[in-house]
Amino acid sequence: MFDTLTNPVYDAETAPCMAEVLGIMFAWMGRHKATDAASKDCWGMLAMLLPPDHDMPGFTYAKRILEKHLDGTMETIEMCSCDEIAYIDCTSGPLQGYKHAHRTRCPAKGCGLSRYIWVHTNNGRKQLPRKLMYYMPAKHFLQDVFRKAALAPDLRHDSGDRPSGSTRH
Repeated sequence: MFDTLTNPVYDAETAPCMAEVLGIMFAWMGRHKATDAASKDCWGMLAMLLPPDHDMPGFTYAKRILEKHLDGTMETIEMCSCDEIAYIDCTSGPLQGYKHAHRTRCPAKGCGLSRYIWVHTNNGRKQLPRKLMYYMPAKHFLQDVFRKAALAPDLRHDSGDRPSGSTRH
């Protein structure tokens, strides 16, 4: 699936590669909270701007790439709609006292809302979280940044030419 991401989308010296086009497209989708239908139309318009022999895949292919990336880098956390609690059990130092994964109602004073809502679908009723938060841990971003070989000289802390600041921290 990912073998064509570094290929230019058309033959020219300045042609962007598929990964660059996908990055711009996905940034646009996130910034504008675009629906799948709007994104698919926009993707089609992008394809129309290219020469007829372009190597740009369909929107479904592009969406699969994004979903595969997000499956490994994004977490969803159920929240109360009053934003008082997250239904998780925190394990980090100062937040260890926040243990709410087992709760079904918000314990915040004056709230008490159920964690879930019922929605009617074609297949009957379905229980869904009342509110979701999308969390992208910094570790995935940092892994991507530090994966670039060109940054390696800037990360060395044991050489004579040290970058400014403390890279040990």
